[in-house]
Formats: sequence, structure tokens, C-alpha cells
Amino acid sequence: MKNKTTIKKSRVVLFILIGFIFSGVYAQKIEWKEKAKLPQPMRGAAVSCNNNIYFMEAHSKVSGVYEYNIAEDTWRKTTNMITRGWNVNLVEIDGLIYAIGGAGGPEGPLDRLEAYNPLNNTWKALAPMPTGRQHNTSCVVNDKIYVMGGITKSSRTNKIVKTENNEVYNPKSNSWQTLSPLPMPYGDPIISAVGNNIYVLCGNALWMYDTLSDTWETKKNCPVWISILLGSAVIKDRIIFPGGQNKDEKAVSSVYIYDTTNDTWIKSTNLPKPIQIGGITTFNDKIYMIGGNDTDYNKYDTVYAGTLVD
Repeated sequence: MKNKTTIKKSRVVLFILIGFIFSGVYAQKIEWKEKAKLPQPMRGAAVSCNNNIYFMEAHSKVSGVYEYNIAEDTWRKTTNMITRGWNVNLVEIDGLIYAIGGAGGPEGPLDRLEAYNPLNNTWKALAPMPTGRQHNTSCVVNDKIYVMGGITKSSRTNKIVKTENNEVYNPKSNSWQTLSPLPMPYGDPIISAVGNNIYVLCGNALWMYDTLSDTWETKKNCPVWISILLGSAVIKDRIIFPGGQNKDEKAVSSVYIYDTTNDTWIKSTNLPKPIQIGGITTFNDKIYMIGGNDTDYNKYDTVYAGTLVD
């Protein structure tokens, strides 16, 4: 009987392993490699533009702009931001980098929208957001910038509050439009564009916003709580969430991937260490995690490039 039981158990284990293999559990590992370090330990935001990566420093006094030459694996400082870049968010359209929102010290969340041209190293102030905010993230769909949620200031009490506001910026007209709000006010949503849709992760709740119909749809919840992540990485139909903060307000090294084609989540290969408030971007299907800090807000100068391994 023991031998038969052992054989049955072995068959069950083998069947489960085969099932895992064909379900794709092992198809989304990430190989992380360390690249040239930042000029100094920093936290901030990152974006790809003109075959380079740009990192903008989160700092209460002076916020530097740093250019990473991917081919040469080198960093250089180019200039400073017009406005301090605390909790700023970045997107790129047609070779321009847009810096959106952020914290402004005593004046609170900012309605800032400024464009940086890396080719001539200049900044330009644009139409401010209808809702000043920080801890927001942004994305681009059809050459328009969508900004959702974040922390703002109450017009009645002047206290900091979470917002559900969803606003879109059109660079061609330098104007903003208010759209259907988030299903709930949220202080630090992570929004990611795939096609005409925007996926919004609020803690562990996930919604999809259809930009064509201005409507919301509930998607499958993330297995864990993820916050304080100023961006995500999108590669084809997959959204990668590297690091961030858990519900206990601890920086984490875990990496989760959401597949938009089948509404499924998977845990992938951890980052080399726990990272929150780091710059996240992609280039040539590689994920870049730049700077950031640990749970105690000790800053990093490390840069990691991740490759999805199928």
C-alpha cells in the first residue's frame, strides 16, 4: 500500500508541476543586472526619451535632471527643474518630457505642468492642472496625458485630502478636460496605459478605464497591497510593478506582473533589494529601476535593468 500511495502522490505532484509549466508560471521571470550608479544617492522619477533615460530628483530645495546614456552606460547632470520635483510624475510625448504635479513644501500639492526639451536643455511652463496634486501617477494614450487620483488640498478646509479626479491634457491645445472620476478617492494610484485602456491599481484593487467610452470596469485584485510606487513598467500587454511599499509601510523587493490579455497576476523575480520611490521606466523591453530608498528613507544610487525571461 505504501508503494501505491507513494506512486499516486508522485503522479499528483508531477501533474501539478506540468500544469504550472503550461499555465505560464515559469514564463515571466526577470533577470536583474546592475548598471552604472547614479552620480549620488537619490529618489525620484524616470522616463525614456530620444534613446536615453532621464531621471528627475525628488528634493525639497533643488531638483536635478540627469541623463543616462544607455549605450555607454553613463550618467550626466543636464540642468535643474523649474520647480522642485518632490513626488513629481513624468511622461514623454514626441521628444518632450512632461513633469506633472508634485509637492511644494508649505504651499502643498502643485498644479504644475512643465515640459523639458532634452535636445536644447530647456524648460517651458504649460497650462496648470485643474487639480493640484502629488503622489499621482500619469500615462499617455493617443498623445494625451491622463492624471488620476493623488493627494490634493481641500478648498473648504485647506487640509490635505485624497482625490478621485481624472483629468486629461491635450498638448496640441495646451488645455485640460475633466473626465469620469476614479471609482474611489485614492492618494497614490499607479496608472498604466495599454492600448486605449488605462489600468489603475489602488492598493490591491484594480480598475480599467476605457478612454474611448469614458467608463470604468473592475478587474482582478492584485494578490498583495502595493503603494508608494511612482510608476510602473509596461511591456507589450504586461504591466510590471517592481517594489514599492506594502500595507505595513515597509519597502519591498517583490515584483508582480499583471497580464491584461487574461486578467491574471503572477509573482515574478524579486528586485535585488527593497526599493520604494525609485524611478521606473522601460527601454527596448527592459525594465529600469533607478535610485529610490529603503523603508527608513535611506537613499540609493543603484540602477538595475531587468529583462523578462520567457
